[in-house]
Amino acid sequence: MQGFTLNNISDCYVGSNQASAIYLGSTLIWSTTPPPPHDYSQDYLTVEFYNTSLSHRIQYADKGGTIYYNFPDIDTNWSAITGGHLDTGYSKVRLKGNLVPETTDPAGTGTNYGIGTIRIRDIGSGNGISFVYGNIMSLLYGDNFINQTSLSGYDYAFAHLFEDNMIYDAKNLILPNDTTIGCYYDMFFYNPYLVYAPILNAQILNEVSYEGMFNGCASLNYIKCLATDISAPSCTYHWLNNVSSTGTFVKDANTTWRTGASGIPSGWTIQDYHDYSHDYLTFEALESGNITWKTIGTSSPAKTISYSINNGAWTSISSSSSGTNISVSAGDKVRFKGNESSYATSNNVYSGFENQSGAKFNIYGNIMSLIYGDNFIGQTSFNGGTYNLCSIFKKSCAVSAENLILPATTLTNHCYRAMFSNAILLEKAPALPATTLAEYCYYYMFENTKITTAPALPATTLAVYCYADIFRGCTLLTTAPALPATTLAERCYQEMFRGCSSLAIAPALPATTLAGWCYSNMFRDCTSLTTAPALPATTLADSCYQYMFQVCSSLTTAPELPATTLVHNCYQYMFLNCTSLNYIKCLATNPSGYTTNWVQNVAASGTFVKDANTTWTTGNSGIPYGWTTQNA
Repeated sequence: MQGFTLNNISDCYVGSNQASAIYLGSTLIWSTTPPPPHDYSQDYLTVEFYNTSLSHRIQYADKGGTIYYNFPDIDTNWSAITGGHLDTGYSKVRLKGNLVPETTDPAGTGTNYGIGTIRIRDIGSGNGISFVYGNIMSLLYGDNFINQTSLSGYDYAFAHLFEDNMIYDAKNLILPNDTTIGCYYDMFFYNPYLVYAPILNAQILNEVSYEGMFNGCASLNYIKCLATDISAPSCTYHWLNNVSSTGTFVKDANTTWRTGASGIPSGWTIQDYHDYSHDYLTFEALESGNITWKTIGTSSPAKTISYSINNGAWTSISSSSSGTNISVSAGDKVRFKGNESSYATSNNVYSGFENQSGAKFNIYGNIMSLIYGDNFIGQTSFNGGTYNLCSIFKKSCAVSAENLILPATTLTNHCYRAMFSNAILLEKAPALPATTLAEYCYYYMFENTKITTAPALPATTLAVYCYADIFRGCTLLTTAPALPATTLAERCYQEMFRGCSSLAIAPALPATTLAGWCYSNMFRDCTSLTTAPALPATTLADSCYQYMFQVCSSLTTAPELPATTLVHNCYQYMFLNCTSLNYIKCLATNPSGYTTNWVQNVAASGTFVKDANTTWTTGNSGIPYGWTTQNA
């Protein structure tokens, strides 16, 4: 096959339909739905050279121990850097170690601190334009760097580490949200080509922690530093000396910086950043009325929370079947906190803010203030239980939740089930960052809301019913999330987009290991769907595609069905009432009994491509009447 260039989705069609994805075998190589962002915190510290045609040298001035390397493109074996340097023709090098920093400076020169200096060069050119990315903690913790967030005991850890280099891009270098004395002292000193600095998330700076960090980085014109306490001695002394004369500095909205080389450079534009994870769960009223806290369901236990209006005194209230009203005016900000591990015992027995005739409001802040009270900052797991926040905003008057923080990284069964179900005014959803899911965790979460763009779903390991019905009835949804998982769980995507009548292009479905009912009813009643996803799996599961495209009345071309061996109910009702469908390619060799009514009420004429040696019946459970048959 000749190579080709795809400039736009409109360039690529299958029949008369735009393609939603391109596969090489079972590997997804292009999709209309962008993949979730890469998590560089999971990568070893990596050096990548810009000029791939030259040989390269990584020099290491050893102070703290031995650095090990490998070449991720060709080799997974680790070797030690010996003789003070590594020469290589490979352009990408991963690094790790269990280094211990030098914390004294007997000579008084200021250059003896840290674990050593890594210098990056192209052999024979004197240059060495490079990128550094990944988790810097792989230099301290070796293979155990993931989730290491503390520098305690590592004063001067990365002092001078990349001093005197030609690093161009370090924006994907992951630094821990912690500082110690001198931890980044002169870290990038004199990197004249550095344009992209790492994000600095640490809240509290320590003595000389950022001193000289970017001194002499003449091209640097953007910094994002979210520190809230910069009072430590010399913590930013000359840290931005001799950088670009103009640039952008993004800071915590409530932190005051001085101007100059030891603060924010004069001539730079300042942008405030607000960290909503540090806010209590907050409702901002958009109009006058009531916000109601009530119990739903028979014998629902009362749950006590506290609220504060416009930073006033905290008032304790308990939920009841009649509800407790909080009177608000437009612009009021109501903070909430509590210490309950779970606010529900089932989907129908819960405490929540249900009141569809109450005041409209936006939601922001950290949901964990309902679980951990005043100690919510930094909490990333639930305090036991199940159904933790099930239905809590169900049938509420929430309009936007885009700044609601759901920080749990490991979920519990039913934890966010039906959270915004039938909150019919909701237009913007919160981010869903969790990568370890649980049974029913997002079940019906945004059912019948007005969201138009789905949040990213980065998890690759799924759980039973985890995304089932999550966007059911979202009639305005036009942008679906990427679904990167390749191994599915039972009913994981069941009815996920059912009734999303504005969705025209489906997300790619790269999974090759299916599970029972995994895609059942997934796009049912998606009447605008014109582009179906490829279905690369060749080994099927019980009822895996049952009702998958029922009433997709705009769909004209079915996805190719490469599986040769069918299983119980796998294609049952799959294309029922797809009234425009006129092309199917199915390579099954045992269709009898597995395709009940799968093509009932499709187009009156069309083309059916089948395995040459397989006999099919004609009709709703076989090849449609009036269609032309072709052998593959």
